[in-house]
Amino acid sequence: MYSTCDLDQDGDPDTLIACVPPQWILVVDHNDTMDGVHPQGDYAADCWTVDRDGDGLVDRMVDYIDEDDDGLADLMEIRYYEEGLLRYA
Repeated sequence: MYSTCDLDQDGDPDTLIACVPPQWILVVDHNDTMDGVHPQGDYAADCWTVDRDGDGLVDRMVDYIDEDDDGLADLMEIRYYEEGLLRYA
């Protein structure tokens, strides 16, 4: 089960929310490449967050950053949360 949202109203999705019980996954499309027909995140310039245990709090975040717009990630940031608090970045 998934849902999308077109935040900038340009006709294609900017966020993807998916539920694979008990996990919730949120993908934020930074580079405006998400396809409206087959929405999915990429590993070039999107931010992925996961609630692994379904308690409503983010457990992990991985953000891919494409600084030179070549379609490849130049940086990747990983954050680990515990009980809603940032524990490692």
